[in-house]
Amino acid sequence: MSKSSILDRLSTLDTNTVSDALDFLHLKGATYGLQPLWDCPKIVGRASTVKVGPKTDAAPTTHLLTPVIDAVTTDDRILVISGGIDGVSCWGDIIANASKAKRIRGTIIDGMSRDIDGSREVSYPVYSCGDQPSSDPYGPGRLSW
Repeated sequence: MSKSSILDRLSTLDTNTVSDALDFLHLKGATYGLQPLWDCPKIVGRASTVKVGPKTDAAPTTHLLTPVIDAVTTDDRILVISGGIDGVSCWGDIIANASKAKRIRGTIIDGMSRDIDGSREVSYPVYSCGDQPSSDPYGPGRLSW
């Protein structure tokens, strides 16, 4: 079975069916508190995972997600981001625009996001735990992927 046909089949399932299947297989499959940040469509794709962490100095750097977005070469990807600092955003409309240009299907953040209107304006789906982040004095965190 091709990767695209698997994704097509998964896209027809609702979250309850997926959750029940994971329970049956004794697999953990939930992150609590995630919600769509606008009335966006559900997303199904192969995950490009990113773990962010606190930045430890004030030196300028490339945005922590740029290398991951640049590495995407197919249109079947979603970004899954975890880690970071509670309440601090690693996502906004500039990164949503870059992801949309790379034909990434959407982003799931186990953390905060901002610039929701910008994501909505380019029809880029974002799911996260909230949309009113605080600021980190050193800017966005570091990257591990």
